[in-house]
Order: sequence, then structure tokens, then C-alpha cells
Amino acid sequence: MKRIMPAAYLLIAVAAFIHSAQAKWVWTPQTGWFRAETVPRATPEDSLKTAKDLYDSGQFKKAHVELTRFLRFFPGHELQEEVLPLAANAAFKAGDVWKAHQHVLAYWNNYPRGTHTSQLVELDYMVAMKLIEGNWGRLYGIPLLPGGVTGRGVLEQLLERSPYHPLADDAQLELGNFYLERRNYPEARLAYESLLLRYPQRETCEEARFNLAVATVLDSQGIDYDVALLQDAAGEFQYFAALFPESDLAPEASLLFRRIVIALGRKDLRVALYYIRTGHRDAAAYYLRSVESRYRGTSVGDAAFALLGAIGSGQSNRRVASLAKRLSREVYDDRETSENFENQLQRLGL
Repeated sequence: MKRIMPAAYLLIAVAAFIHSAQAKWVWTPQTGWFRAETVPRATPEDSLKTAKDLYDSGQFKKAHVELTRFLRFFPGHELQEEVLPLAANAAFKAGDVWKAHQHVLAYWNNYPRGTHTSQLVELDYMVAMKLIEGNWGRLYGIPLLPGGVTGRGVLEQLLERSPYHPLADDAQLELGNFYLERRNYPEARLAYESLLLRYPQRETCEEARFNLAVATVLDSQGIDYDVALLQDAAGEFQYFAALFPESDLAPEASLLFRRIVIALGRKDLRVALYYIRTGHRDAAAYYLRSVESRYRGTSVGDAAFALLGAIGSGQSNRRVASLAKRLSREVYDDRETSENFENQLQRLGL
């Protein structure tokens, strides 16, 4: 390791020297040799024109160097409002998303009501997605770090600055997806709920409502197994299917709703089976009537119906207990409901 580290530093130093040597050097009798980008152009207009020509010809990296030169030597110039958006776009197209974000922030700080704000919101949204994907760019094959900037942070800044922009709901949705993919289900739920509350008429509500139900299901599957959250998730899936019957996600929502209902029914059925085993027929009948009524048409409801019939016909406790054991095994062997929620969601690609 001690030998590798100096070699790595030497490699970086050599790469930096090569990069420096490739820069455009100029010689004059008055100054000798100097790098062109370390001195200003004759006028700000000349600097901007040069940058635009480079940008229009697709030389985004060189255009960004020229625009950075403008910002260095002509700070506060009236053309800066035009230069910053161009610099942000040039940096982004050159693959430097961190610099692009810095130019966006500079524009917002100097021109909060500028004419380019809407365009820069769109650019910052793309920056956030690149950062979330981990595409920060590379220097001589070495990954560039985002300087403490995260995709989540950029999305949060975007929502704070421009909550009514046409892309704001997309940013809110991606924020929820960010948390969902990282298994931070409480934060994911808050993000989706915020979207549904603030942007109830946007198209993103369909995906947000479905993902809210997904996050609620997964949040309920912890060590404590929160039944209340599971009931909330069932309501969310049912509401989704009613709101978006034509959605591609509607069949999955209906399937997950059915599975949640059966999972909840199993819990009540277990209580009834306990009372059957201990000979408390009246208490068992009370729970079975509730299960049969609430979960009619499912394997759980059918089991409750059969057991109620056995109790009502006066069969012995032993025969009722034997029937309960067989029906219980059939319910828990039901292939439709045997897999856990997280496995099913993974199967659905969620």
C-alpha cells in the first residue's frame, strides 16, 4: 500500500502536467509565455462572443473555459445574467454536473427573478438526476466527487426555490423514489403525500399514489409489524384502483390489495382458531362472523364460513378443531398469498 499511494499521486501529477501542457500558451515580447485563459479578453462582449461561437460549434468544454474567464475578469458585468446560464449549460454538456449546479446557484443568488430561471430549473433537475444516478463525470478515468452536493439536496433546493414550476411535481416524485429505493419508507411516504397535497391535478399523482401505498406496505413489514400501516396501505391500493382503473398499475394494485386483506384476515382467523382449540365456541363464532363478513370471497372468508357452519350444526369440539386445523393449513398454503410483500414487489419490478 505504501508503494501504491506515491505512485497514484505521481500519476495524478503527470496527468495534471499533461493537461496543463495542452492548454493554449501565448508569447509576447512584453510578457513572455503565459496561458491564454489567465488574462482577460479585450472586452466582455468579445469574451462572450468567443464563448458562444465555441458553444454553437459543440466545443462545450472550451466554451465553459471561456465563460469562466468572463466570470473571473468581468464580475458583476451586465452581461453576466446571460453568461451564467450559458456557463451552466456548457458545463453540463461537458459532463461537469457539479460546476453546472454551481453556476445555477450563482444565477439564483444574483438574479432570483431573472428571465432564465425557468430554463435553469430544468437544467438543475437534470443535474439532480445525474447525481442520483452517480454520473458525476471523470478526470483521466478517476471519478469526480460532487463536492458535497447530492441529488437529493439539489431536488430539495429546487422545490424550495420553485415550488410552482411545471417540473416541481416531478422533482417531488423523484425525491420520494430516492427514499423508496434506499428503504427509507417514512421519508418516502412524506414525499409522496406532499406531492398529492400540493399538486393534486398533475399526472405524476398516479405514480405517487401507487408508490405511497407500496412504501406504506413496506414500512409495515418491520420488526413490530404495524397492522395500522397495513390497513392504511390496503386503503391506498383500493383508492388507487378506483381513481385510475385504466392504469397499467391497476392490476398490481388490486392484487396487492387482495393480499393485504387476506393477511389482515389471517390475523383475525388465528384468534378464532385459538378459541376453537381451547373450547370457547361462542368467542370463536364471534371472531369467525367478523372474518366471514369482512373477507368474503377470499380463502380466509371461506374458511370462516365453513367453521361457522360446523359450529352452528352442533358438531363436537373435536370435529370442529379438526376441521379448523385442515382449513388453516389450506389458507396458509394458498400460493396466491404465501410470498411476503417485499418479494412480490420485487417480482413486479417495484
